[in-house]
Amino acid sequence: MALSDYERNMLEQLEAQLKGEDPQLATSLASDDVEQTRLALSVRHVVLGLIAAVAGLGVVATGVATEMIIIGVVGAVIVWFGLMYILGGMSRVSAEPGRRPAKAAPPTVESFMERQKRAFEQRREEGGR
Repeated sequence: MALSDYERNMLEQLEAQLKGEDPQLATSLASDDVEQTRLALSVRHVVLGLIAAVAGLGVVATGVATEMIIIGVVGAVIVWFGLMYILGGMSRVSAEPGRRPAKAAPPTVESFMERQKRAFEQRREEGGR
């Protein structure tokens, strides 16, 4: 979604103010990477990792109920492995605004944000009359 001129000007003013007040922070926040990336999680890793973590919590609860420390420790290890499996499914993907994944089809239905923007513009036009 593109920014309006007002929003763009406000961001430029904030950026200039940040550079003036704390140039070291501004330089550290500036992206030197031409290709920006973001983190993505594998759905399979998330689902299987959560199943393992919940099962591990069940084992921990069983260990507490039976007052057997070793079962609680085994449950905690299962939870830890489940969470590590989730983190193992993380990868970096391109975050360039113009690029979409090849398998994703362009949306044919108006998105929620587009509907909200259109409704806002309609209210704004009605209020200005």
